[in-house]
Amino acid sequence: MYVLCICVNEICKLWQYIECLPTRESQRGMKVKHKGWVSGIFYCICSAMPGTQSVVLGKTLAIIIRKSLSDQIFWFHPFSLSQLLFVIVCAFAWLVTYAYWMHRQSEALLQYEAVFIVPMHQVMWITFSTIGGGLYFQEFENATAFQWLSLFCGLFLNYFGLFQLMADSRKATSSVDVIQHNMDLPLTKHKFKSKSNLNPNPNSNRNQHQQ
Repeated sequence: MYVLCICVNEICKLWQYIECLPTRESQRGMKVKHKGWVSGIFYCICSAMPGTQSVVLGKTLAIIIRKSLSDQIFWFHPFSLSQLLFVIVCAFAWLVTYAYWMHRQSEALLQYEAVFIVPMHQVMWITFSTIGGGLYFQEFENATAFQWLSLFCGLFLNYFGLFQLMADSRKATSSVDVIQHNMDLPLTKHKFKSKSNLNPNPNSNRNQHQQ
């Protein structure tokens, strides 16, 4: 399952690389619009797959601390040096994955609309943290049919609400564009009127001079 997740992650990264190729607008120095929702989904998948490993690693460290407090792990035993090394590696990996997640979240706000990308990140975080924790800690083995049904219903409601929010954000952006376009029209008319007032008809000036 982890191999499948790695393959999906690499496919999403390839899509992101294709999307980041320079376009004609970027080469001319023009302002480039925000990327589409398909690219945003792949971006969130690439962020959430490594980022949610911080949840798995954090829970692993919490279990180790709980066992050490209950005297199930003896750190100063010669045969416990491998466990100490494992804890150090887990703590370092937890910091790296969490920093990667925070960096991708802040970077996404520069490339996508905040109304779309922030909820998408949260939904992907819930999805992949559930999958990663269920696989690593074997939480899916003893799950009942009612628990599976509840899990899928909860994920479906998350994605359904997200796509409803995407539709509302598209309507809002289109209405804002229409309002801005309507506001620009009187300004252009006012500019033409001001130019006509500054440059009066030369024939009328000649007639007045002759009289």
